[in-house]
Amino acid sequence: MAGGILWFTHLSMKSINVYKYPIGKLRVQPVGIIIFAAVMATLGFQVFIQAVEKLIVNEAPDKLNQIQLLWLYSIMIFATVVKLALWLYCRTSGNKIVRAYAKDHYFDVVTNVVGLAAAVLGDRFYWWIDPIGAIALAVYTISNWSGTVWKMQVCVTFSV
Repeated sequence: MAGGILWFTHLSMKSINVYKYPIGKLRVQPVGIIIFAAVMATLGFQVFIQAVEKLIVNEAPDKLNQIQLLWLYSIMIFATVVKLALWLYCRTSGNKIVRAYAKDHYFDVVTNVVGLAAAVLGDRFYWWIDPIGAIALAVYTISNWSGTVWKMQVCVTFSV
């Protein structure tokens, strides 16, 4: 979804009609990033709500078996390595859209590592570690992407 928003923004900027848009479509870029960041912050809020609900219910979920743990490790480690490689590649770009992708990839690396640690520790020791980790990630998500919305909003507001 995030990629779709940024891709659509990039495509919109590429098709320029100089008669219809004499100064180009440079203002489309921050708007696309604002939409993307707002969606991410909203998703963080949803994770926060679900984690709090789990803590309120106060019921331990079933433990993961060895096969489930193997799948969990395999998928999360593979996804984290791919996202790390994409972050290393995208962070050097001068394009704001690609840098937004880089920020998303870095964010995914952090959330994957913390999420995996919280899930495994919660499964192995105390069940509430997982929702506490989710709350920490949700707060990080909301603050991180809300800051991006604010920065881009300032860019759009003062570039008029």
